[in-house]
Parts: sequence; structure tokens; C-alpha cells
Amino acid sequence: MPGTPEVPIPNKPISAVEKAAADLLGQQELEVIDACILSHCTDRFLKVARVILRTESELQHRFPELTHIFYTQRLRHLVDTGHLLAAGDVFQMRFSEVRLLREIRDERTTASAGGPIVSGT
Repeated sequence: MPGTPEVPIPNKPISAVEKAAADLLGQQELEVIDACILSHCTDRFLKVARVILRTESELQHRFPELTHIFYTQRLRHLVDTGHLLAAGDVFQMRFSEVRLLREIRDERTTASAGGPIVSGT
């Protein structure tokens, strides 16, 4: 029906199977996942669904038990720890957006240009 607003549907809770797989992840694997999520973000706001689905697609062979539900939890962790800025509830992926904080973007730009990585602005 045209003109009817979409209703956000939050993620389901993580399944027991996915939680068990996530609990087995070490720090190095979590860092790989976080880096992948960050690699799909820019300094412009992007839909969380776009970032998460690209992350899931890239990592599906390495972590086949993990789904968008776990990756959204990691994205939320990145927001909570100051790596990303969120607009909206990230667990409602189609209705929220994220972007890199300026400091993170500046570090990535400097590193990709071959210069030193400097923290802060």
C-alpha cells in the first residue's frame, strides 16, 4: 500500500549455535571481524544494513556460523568504543546509519598513503 510507512524490525536474538561459535572466537579473530566492519565504513553515513551485509559476505567462508546478528553486535561494540558514530538504533539495520569518526578516518588515510599513523586530530 503506497504511503504506508515501513515498520522497523529489530534483529532476532542470537541463536544458541551462533552464540557458541562466537564464544570460541579469540581476540585475533575479533580484531579481524572489527577491521572488516571498519573497512566497509567511510566518513559519510552509510546504512548499517549495507555495512553488515558486505561484512557478512566477505567473511562467510572464514566464519560460516556467524550471521548479521553477531556482526551487528560487533558493530555496536565499535560504536560503544568510539570507533564509529551511529545515527539510530543499529539493531534496526535498515533504519540506522554509521560512519567513521574523523580520527579513525585520518589514521586510515595516512596509513594508506604510506605515512606514519598518528592518533588524534
